[in-house]
Amino acid sequence: GLGDAVAVRSHLAKNDALTHIVCTMGPRNVGKHLEAMIDAGMDIMRLNFSHGSYEWFEGVIEQLRATLKRKPGRTVAIALDTKGPEIR
Repeated sequence: GLGDAVAVRSHLAKNDALTHIVCTMGPRNVGKHLEAMIDAGMDIMRLNFSHGSYEWFEGVIEQLRATLKRKPGRTVAIALDTKGPEIR
C-alpha cells in the first residue's frame, strides 16, 4: 500500500540513493490518485504521448502544478515520452 511506499521513500531519502520513482500517468490515476502518488514519493511524472490529446496532457500538468503549490519544497519532474517524428 501507500504506507509501504512512504516508508521506502523515507529510507531512500536518508540514504541519498540515486533511485527515483517514475509514475506513468493515465486517465485512471490522475484525478483521485495524483496527490497520493506525490505523497508516496513520486519523483517523475511520465506522460506517454502515444495515448491522449494535447489538451488532456495540458490539464494533467496544470493539476500537478496546482497540487505541488500546496506542498512547499516538494518537486516532481515531468518526462514526456513522445511519438517520435510525429511531434515537432
